[in-house]
Amino acid sequence: MPRDARRLHVAHAGATLRPMLQSSAPPRRVRAPVADRSWLPVFAVALAVRLAYAWVAAGPHAEASSDAAEYATIATHLARGLGFSLGDGASVYPTAFVPPVVPWLTSLVYRVTGPVYLRP
Repeated sequence: MPRDARRLHVAHAGATLRPMLQSSAPPRRVRAPVADRSWLPVFAVALAVRLAYAWVAAGPHAEASSDAAEYATIATHLARGLGFSLGDGASVYPTAFVPPVVPWLTSLVYRVTGPVYLRP
């Protein structure tokens, strides 16, 4: 760009900025966006369907089950040589409902330390 063209460009930019900087119009207020709550009925229906299914499938007196307890039981049985099984005492039965890696790794620890849970 030639030198004279640069001066003209800078002078033109200054001329267009002056009226914007010296504007006497009051600033416009920006309204806060209104919250869109069209998702709320969908959420309410989905929650109702989920709660109804849980009530029908498990009943009103359902008890929570713990995967960690099953993993620990299988690991204990593996460490004692009872195989990949669940149950207590004489009612030990084989299972295939639990993935094998975590109980097997835990059984290696139980073989060394025993099934000890945070004793003081």
